[in-house]
Amino acid sequence: MLCAASLALFLAPPQDQAPVVFASPQLYAGHFHVAPRLPVVADLDGDGCADLACVYPQGGGILDVAYSERGLKMRAHTQAARGLLGEARLAAARPGEIAWLTGEGRLVVWSARDRTLAVRGEGLQEATQILGLADGFLVLSPKGAWHHSAHGAVAGPDAVRAVAAHGAELFWLAEGLYRGTLVAGRVQGERVAEAAGEGDLLAGDFDGDGRADACLGAQLHPGAAPSRARPLPRPGPAAFWIAADANGDGRSDLLLFRRDQDRHEGHDILLAIASAPGEADADRDGLDGARETALGTDPLQRDSDHDGIPDPWEADGIPAFDFPAEGFSATRPDVLVFVQRAWNVDGAHVHRELERCRAYYAGLKPPIALHVRMLPALPRERVEGRHWAELGREHLPAALRGLAHYMVVTNGGGGQAAQMGDAGGCGSHGLYATFLHEFGHQLGLDHTGFHPEPWCPLYTSLMNYAFNYGFDGSAERIHYSQGRFAGHVLVENDLREVLPFPLEAVGYLTKAPFHFALRADGDRTLIDWDRSGSFDAGPVRADINTSYSTDGGLRRTVGKTAFGPVLATHDGVLTLISVSRERRLERRRLGAGAYLPPETIESPEPTGDPSAVSHGGVFHVLVPTEQGVWWSGGALLPASQGAAVSAFVYRDAVHAFLWREGVVQVATLGDAGWSRPTGFPLTSTMPPGAVGHPSGELWVGVGEHQDARRTHRWRLHRLRPDGNGTWQTVASRWLGGQDAGDAGDQRPNLVLEPGTGRLHWIAAGRLGGRNGCFYAEVEVGDRGYRDGWLLKRYYDEWTTTRSPVAAAWHDGDIALAFRWFGGPGPTDDDLMTAHRGTGIGTGTMADHDDVGFLHRVGLAHSILWMAAR
Repeated sequence: MLCAASLALFLAPPQDQAPVVFASPQLYAGHFHVAPRLPVVADLDGDGCADLACVYPQGGGILDVAYSERGLKMRAHTQAARGLLGEARLAAARPGEIAWLTGEGRLVVWSARDRTLAVRGEGLQEATQILGLADGFLVLSPKGAWHHSAHGAVAGPDAVRAVAAHGAELFWLAEGLYRGTLVAGRVQGERVAEAAGEGDLLAGDFDGDGRADACLGAQLHPGAAPSRARPLPRPGPAAFWIAADANGDGRSDLLLFRRDQDRHEGHDILLAIASAPGEADADRDGLDGARETALGTDPLQRDSDHDGIPDPWEADGIPAFDFPAEGFSATRPDVLVFVQRAWNVDGAHVHRELERCRAYYAGLKPPIALHVRMLPALPRERVEGRHWAELGREHLPAALRGLAHYMVVTNGGGGQAAQMGDAGGCGSHGLYATFLHEFGHQLGLDHTGFHPEPWCPLYTSLMNYAFNYGFDGSAERIHYSQGRFAGHVLVENDLREVLPFPLEAVGYLTKAPFHFALRADGDRTLIDWDRSGSFDAGPVRADINTSYSTDGGLRRTVGKTAFGPVLATHDGVLTLISVSRERRLERRRLGAGAYLPPETIESPEPTGDPSAVSHGGVFHVLVPTEQGVWWSGGALLPASQGAAVSAFVYRDAVHAFLWREGVVQVATLGDAGWSRPTGFPLTSTMPPGAVGHPSGELWVGVGEHQDARRTHRWRLHRLRPDGNGTWQTVASRWLGGQDAGDAGDQRPNLVLEPGTGRLHWIAAGRLGGRNGCFYAEVEVGDRGYRDGWLLKRYYDEWTTTRSPVAAAWHDGDIALAFRWFGGPGPTDDDLMTAHRGTGIGTGTMADHDDVGFLHRVGLAHSILWMAAR
């Protein structure tokens, strides 16, 4: 990362040469010049201040232009042209014009005055560079004549390594450094240095004497004289300088274009203003040295507090807003938000909650001044059915776009906001927590502290869904994290059950939502990550970020399904059975990381959820039909009409539960086919699931009404057959314990984890004929935690189904499949698959310094662009 402080420099000149001082480079724009865009800089609107533009080559080409606001901030870019008469590969700019060279060798020039395109040259396929001169564009070629957009062929110097231009003057590197001009179709010049250093060549009038200066690599050559060279800061890897007069004072300034891998600042554009030592206003922000001293601002920083609002605007205001009268300061970060409530939200409640938010921001270290401006309440017809982004565009004052934020408050809970943006919405319920969370998004924060795995137990931020409404047992203690634990990185498939922090620092982990077992160990703390009931000395694998949900893996759509799917492994190949919307029974086999196209299984028309098992080298598929449960062996199960079916393997035989309105029967496949179903000593409020356990027991999952209030409770029964052919219950457990409420009404999957024998109960929750979420309930060794059961919701509250889900152990994890509920629309009934049902991730999770991020990045980047002009 390029440190801005390191770039402030003083170029002590010789006595006969005007000196140059560069102000500290400051954030000016960003995420505008992402490759393959070709950025250029020039004064396009004639106000004397340089503007930005980018030529986007692909898809026919797009030209975007962004205009400067007096060199202090940038206006948002707009599309100036679409269709660039070819795919651009080189670009340049000069006052009022932008030019690019296409792959077809065509030189195209766009005029800012009349917004038209014109071809100014052909046959230039060999060209390697375009330069903007005072009177047009010069195209350089390694062989033959150069080309000028107004004069045609140009005789250029031989053996040129690099060329740069400013105004009418040219610099080039050959066996030395040369400067010259274009006269009568020929470049004429003189050598100004016998030898020159390596690096990029840049030209501009940095000292303001009316003559061009050269920059070569990390050296500024005032007047192009290497003997007078002074050091320049290196731009850093994957970054480059462009010289242009950003503020209209006659001096060229430096714009640094970053192109690195930093996720937040890697495409920043920084501006370093040039001036002479001793000038009253060294950073050219309109505040002279005496005023800067009186205000306490930095004379080489145009935005001393890095909040995205330039110092002179915070000190003196602008026509659209009186910043000083509103209490803004150029030496303390400020943030302005316009808040608008819906007609049915209590205004007094909004004011109280936002005052709490203002006080919280004031208490940050360092503090941030949150300024709230209330807009008139929105009537019903102006807010219902409208997105917060649309309302923001309509009601955030256009003159304050790039200086302020917007938040609409509606009657309800939750919210949503643009990340690193200026608009959002939140519900009035829990407004203090919701506003801080959604406004945190506007200031650039995400849910994970920018780690791949979410809901980290050590990321104590209210941005983390684990702690957004409470922390350490209190709703009053929610906060943005300051990164206290950021140095300790967690990876779920390789965890150590010790934390390098004292117990008092991490004691919150014993409380909701995680309830981990902890024990002091000197200045460290032991933690039972896998809930085994002991603190292991070696590494463990565990799903530890389960407070809000767990990630079942990347979801992929493989087709459509009319009912719940089923998964089973046959001959080592994971196989997915589903029923298409056209009521075809289909089989998909997992190939090299993806399911192969479906194969139709010829059967009567299915009327319900299929089931499948593999046994003895045979893959058995069963599915309800109008006539009864059909079996892929070519027969109907006896007395099965109207039944739901659940197949399982037990004691070297295939069995099937047949379920009708709470009654459970069982049939067995023998040499003569399926037996007539007999009674089973369990009832269930849902089709049961079963698995044969290595202990010789049959484990059966059912739904039962525990009492009038707790209905459809999940319950696990362990059974054995006696010598008389009847089943005896060995033991039973309510999932989550006697006092929990874990429940569902769809067939569960009972998946035994190889090696450990741990049970994963995977099923949809209470659907009641509608749509709902689905869950995993996992056995853990610590019976003190929910009687030894860890409950996890998959994905989020928007991932819902109307059918049983499918799960099977495969290739070291649990494969999932489910029917997506999308409501009326193209995604409804999507057949979705994933393969990380254990929820154990391989990515990192850790704490994050939210507050430092807000100061360093979020405040300014979130309001980077003013309204387009």
